[in-house]
Amino acid sequence: MGARESHRAASRAAARRQIEELADKGRGEPNPHLDPKIQPLDLTEEEIDALVAMMESLEGEGYLDTPPTMFPQ
Repeated sequence: MGARESHRAASRAAARRQIEELADKGRGEPNPHLDPKIQPLDLTEEEIDALVAMMESLEGEGYLDTPPTMFPQ
């Protein structure tokens, strides 16, 4: 991984952390368009770290399978 890719990965991780921290706070500013069922999650730092790690584990190149060259007749 080059310096540019490393920086991008670090930026994505920081952004994910901010998103999870925001989601943990729940409603935040009053918003008439937000469902009142949305409430703070009250996550611990460890739970936020685990959630961010799980989200990072989902990132990847996708399927790298090669399509078949022949199909059954």
